[in-house]
Amino acid sequence: GSLGPSGGGAPPRDRLREKTPRRSKLTFRSTVSVQPIPQRSEYSSRIKSRIWSDRYEIQSNATRNAVEFAAEGWNWRTVTEDDGMFVCTASGELIHPVHCQTFYAEQMTTDNIPTVSAADTMF
Repeated sequence: GSLGPSGGGAPPRDRLREKTPRRSKLTFRSTVSVQPIPQRSEYSSRIKSRIWSDRYEIQSNATRNAVEFAAEGWNWRTVTEDDGMFVCTASGELIHPVHCQTFYAEQMTTDNIPTVSAADTMF
């Protein structure tokens, strides 16, 4: 076979074709099933409160997210995944470790440090 301009292997066009991933085709079916979605006004207040957050909840979530992201060095590549979270035994909710560290630090202020006598430390 012919050597390409680089001196080896297939000609450049063939090498390019080898490296380009094969693209999949997207097709749609000609028949579809239509599922109506209720308007916001059609939901009850109870359902609305579960689907959408009010401005106070959004602000609270944004503040919490900023604290958690700051604890991770503002790097999305090193964020704590679900398996690195603590689990609340009462609700099953995942808790970011930074909140446990903050809670522990607050409990260890000088006013809250338990006193330990010499007798308590002897074996």
